[in-house]
Parts: sequence; C-alpha cells; structure tokens
Amino acid sequence: MGPWGEPELLVWRPEAVASEPPVPVGLEVKLGALVLLLVLTLICSLVPICVLRRPGANLEASAFRHKALSLVSCFAAGVFLATCLLDLLPDYLSAIDEALAALHVTLQFPLQEFILAMGFFLVLVMEQITLAYKEQSVPPPREETRALLGTVNGGPQHWHDGPGVPQASGALAAPSALRACVLEGMAAGTFLYITFLEILPQELATSDQRILKVILLLSGFALLTGLLFIQV
Repeated sequence: MGPWGEPELLVWRPEAVASEPPVPVGLEVKLGALVLLLVLTLICSLVPICVLRRPGANLEASAFRHKALSLVSCFAAGVFLATCLLDLLPDYLSAIDEALAALHVTLQFPLQEFILAMGFFLVLVMEQITLAYKEQSVPPPREETRALLGTVNGGPQHWHDGPGVPQASGALAAPSALRACVLEGMAAGTFLYITFLEILPQELATSDQRILKVILLLSGFALLTGLLFIQV
C-alpha cells in the first residue's frame, strides 16, 4: 500500500535483476562429480597393478588375470580419451588463448600444439629411460610398466581443478595463468600418449575379446562424458 492508501504498482526492472550477483547452482553436484572423477581415474589406474601383483595358483588363474587386465585397460583407455578430448583440450586451448591475449602476445608459431607435443614426448622419453635402466638388471613386464605409467598420469587433469582457489589479479595474473596452461597442455599430451601408444595398440592388436574390448572402451568414454555433462 502507498502512503495514502493507494495500492502500489509492481514494476519489473530488468536492470535491477541483472545487477544482482549470480548464485552458484548445483555446487554440491559439481564437487561430487569432481571427486568421483578423481576416484574413478585412480581406480582405473591402480586396478591393473593390483591384478598383476596378485599371486596366481596356476596357469588358469594367470590367464584370467591377463584377460581382466586387458578389459580394465580398455575401459581406462576410454576414460583417458574422454578426459583428454572433452575436458583437458577445450579448457587448455581457451585458457592459453586468453593468457596470450592478456599478455598482448601474437604468435605465428603454433605454441599450443607445441606444448601438447612436449607433454607427449616427455612421457615417451621417461618410459624409454626407465625401460633402458630396468633392462640392465631384470626385464620388467610390459603390462606392469604400462599400468605404472597410467597411475602417474592419472591425476594431471586435476592440476588446474579445484574450486575456490583465489586467482591473481592485474599484471601477475597473466604469467601465472600461462604457466598453468603449459602444465595443462603437457598433461593433455601425456593422456594422448598413454591412450594411443600404450593401451590401445597393445589391447587391440590381439584377436581375443575384440567386441568386448570395444564395448568397454566406449563405456569408459560414455561414463566420463556423463560426469562432465553433470559438471556443466
């Protein structure tokens, strides 16, 4: 009611609504999806190691462990592929473009792709050095080495994650963001190496359980896609 008893008119002002700060929606769901993503990646990386180190009683148990390891590796390949293509690469490319624009840097050299390749070659060099050192004493199983590399690379996509981390402002923000983008690009390169040079060539080269391996590969990709869809 107005001061003289007249009814007040309700007027909608869009500028007043637009000025209100946005309220985060579904933060608990995003945090839960982030934790589930980390746990899923660690499980897919550590299960092959546990299967390999479990003592076998006979050849039949050893063959079963080998098949289980192969299937889990195909599922992990789908998880790695989805993480790289749907999460790391889009964030990395957009973030490094923003960081270079903030620094007023214009390059003709494909810096984004170069950083991605450096992450790829970093894991390649580390693996070959490790294998060369191990072969001087006891030849390590190929599957165990691959599983260990998967464990090492199971968490780089979380380097840039972490809600609520304060960001720098002004002139300090751009160099810090550029360093984070470099790490993110190298992490994407490691995921490409693990997926396309370590897991898929080894598992799809054999004729055993081809259809089941493809199904698990697509299942891992679909599961990560669903988690990323929830995070959006």
